Amino acid sequence: MIKALSFFFIFGLSLPSSAAMKSDIDFNLGFSSINITAGEDLSQRIESYSTVEVNYNMIMSSMSTVFNISFQEFIDSTYGNLAYARLGVGAKWYPKGLSSQRVIFENQVIGQLFKPTPFIGLNLGLANLSVDDNSDPFLQASYNASVIDAIIQIGLETPLNPDWLLTAHFGYVQSLMSNAQGDQPALVYTGFQVLIGVKLTNF
Repeated sequence: MIKALSFFFIFGLSLPSSAAMKSDIDFNLGFSSINITAGEDLSQRIESYSTVEVNYNMIMSSMSTVFNISFQEFIDSTYGNLAYARLGVGAKWYPKGLSSQRVIFENQVIGQLFKPTPFIGLNLGLANLSVDDNSDPFLQASYNASVIDAIIQIGLETPLNPDWLLTAHFGYVQSLMSNAQGDQPALVYTGFQVLIGVKLTNF
C-alpha cells in the first residue's frame, strides 16, 4: 500500500504542465453497511450512519479523469467507535466531461461551463477493521484485522456555485485480502455505502 501511495505522488508530480493538472478536495458523510464473516465464529453486519470520507483529488481535464487519495472511517457504528478506518487511492472517470471545465463558445469566447455530471470510480485501500461483539454477555469476542479492499463507485456532481459542488455517490465494497491477528481466520466482507458531500474546487 505504501508503494502504491508513493507511485501515486510520483505520477502526479511527473505529469507535464500541459496536462492542466489541478486539484480540489471533497468532504462526504453518509451511511454504510458491511457484512463480515470470519470462519464459523464471526458473521455480523456493521452499520454506520456517521461514515466520514475525505478525498484529495488531482484533476486531469484532458482525460476527464480525477485521481484521488481518500481517507474514510466510521465515527460510530453498531459495534462501537472507529470500527472501520481506511486509506485508499483511486480514480474517477466522468463520461460526459468534468462538472466545471473551460470551453470555447461559438463567438470564440473562452468560458467555464458548469453542469451536473455523472462519474464512475474505483478505489483500492488498506482498511483496519476492529469489531467488539458484546451481543452475548457470556461470550464477548473481539476481532481485529488489516484488509485490502476495493470500492466501486457510481455518483453525480452538481455545481452550487463556481467554487462549490454538491456530490453524491453509491459505493459497493468488497474485501480482497486480509491479515488477521494471531490464529484468527481470514476475514471477508461485502457491503455498500451511500455518501453525500461537498467539493471545494478553489482553496
